[in-house]
Amino acid sequence: MAALLGGPLDLLTNPAGSARHLLAAKRVMSVGAGIFILGLFLLIFAASVLLYGVVAAVLLGSPKGYRPPPAPQGYDRGVVPLALMGALLCVGVGLSAAGLFAFHVRAAVYARPLSYHTDVLGQR
Repeated sequence: MAALLGGPLDLLTNPAGSARHLLAAKRVMSVGAGIFILGLFLLIFAASVLLYGVVAAVLLGSPKGYRPPPAPQGYDRGVVPLALMGALLCVGVGLSAAGLFAFHVRAAVYARPLSYHTDVLGQR
């Protein structure tokens, strides 16, 4: 077995090429190295598919929660405050849009530009 895996010194002397012995070996578990690696990946893939299938079956078969309570009968007093808040928000959005439009359309009024000679030095 140690000769097949390259021995313990092979990992210390050549850590990057430590898997080359599998590809260089003629047979691993009485099959070729390529078929062995392919079978190993196929086994891992099948196990993951089986695990995801079990999880999906459990999630699909489990109950989906509690039955909702029946709808209340009569007048809902929570509608009036919601309607007032909605109306207040609509008025606020309208006023802010009007202000934005007014300041966007109207040209900004700036102070006149300073003249260096007249304003700063006081000369004419």
